[in-house]
Amino acid sequence: LVTGGLGFVGINVERTLAAGGDDVLCADLHDPDDAARAFLAPVAERVTYLAADLAERGALARVVAAAGAGPLDAVAHVAALTA
Repeated sequence: LVTGGLGFVGINVERTLAAGGDDVLCADLHDPDDAARAFLAPVAERVTYLAADLAERGALARVVAAAGAGPLDAVAHVAALTA
């Protein structure tokens, strides 16, 4: 799982992990835009998007269950507000 998966750091972490053969859950506040989808196109079959506010109680459990994911091997928490 990569939180903040559509930000600059997160999307690069995702692409690197997926290119290495890992299946990646991308959690972000929003769905990916066209630019994000294009950047991740070479590894698209390994990336699942989860739109959720992980600051909400129970949101992480809901989105992981909805994605059909089993136990997570690792979490890269790179979500941040930079404004």
